[in-house]
Amino acid sequence: MNCLSKLLDAAAKCGVFQYHPKCKKLGLTHLSFTDVLLIFSKCTLDSLIGIQSVLTIFYECSSIKVKCELFSLGMSGEVLNDVQRCTGFKVDLLPVRYLGISLVTKKLTVHNCHVLFEKIMDKLSHWFNKHLSYTSRLQLIRSVLLGVIIFGVVTSSFPRLF
Repeated sequence: MNCLSKLLDAAAKCGVFQYHPKCKKLGLTHLSFTDVLLIFSKCTLDSLIGIQSVLTIFYECSSIKVKCELFSLGMSGEVLNDVQRCTGFKVDLLPVRYLGISLVTKKLTVHNCHVLFEKIMDKLSHWFNKHLSYTSRLQLIRSVLLGVIIFGVVTSSFPRLF
């Protein structure tokens, strides 16, 4: 996947596709997780065709086919139909859930994190019922919950593909 990462960065710098307006200052083209690649670009047909060409080059080099879904805000239905026809990307609407957490484009609210809070409370209730010392319980809470919170904040801040 490091190869795809370098291809995306080089393509954006060369103008094959345009940066998403909120990501241009950072030079951010994508975020990569275990089984998901989030690509950020300007919502134009040219940019999306550029991304498709990068993915095609990656497929030709690696034989790894990337399944694409498009999540967009502010594009008309007509443009989305054109994009789907030209690129073959599946078009979907926000918000969606990834690993139980809503992917949103704005600042997270308490409502967005409700599912995460429920999961944390469920884990805590099981831990309190076990025969753990105070120190062991505290260490368990710190290690697990910190990972859950960091993962939740990172994954819920960015949609997959603009």
